[in-house]
Amino acid sequence: MYGFPESIGVLIGTGGALVNLFSLWYDINEMVKRKSTKGWLKGFLGRYSLSAFVLLVSGLISLTNLIGAFLGLMNLKIAAYVAGRWLN
Repeated sequence: MYGFPESIGVLIGTGGALVNLFSLWYDINEMVKRKSTKGWLKGFLGRYSLSAFVLLVSGLISLTNLIGAFLGLMNLKIAAYVAGRWLN
């Protein structure tokens, strides 16, 4: 059976996804304030670097944590896709 040690990857991945979401929200608000799309590359690279770091750290712990972190990172994307399909 799986327990807390195996669930750390999912928790790390979900935390990374939430940080990515708030970073995207902040970048969008800043672009709206400036009325310009300038500076999007820095936020984009930051978010994907964070995702890579989360996967690297989880992969160094174990393969189970790597898979859990991947599912945690995809959690918000899957939820948004399902909710969008459900609302239409």
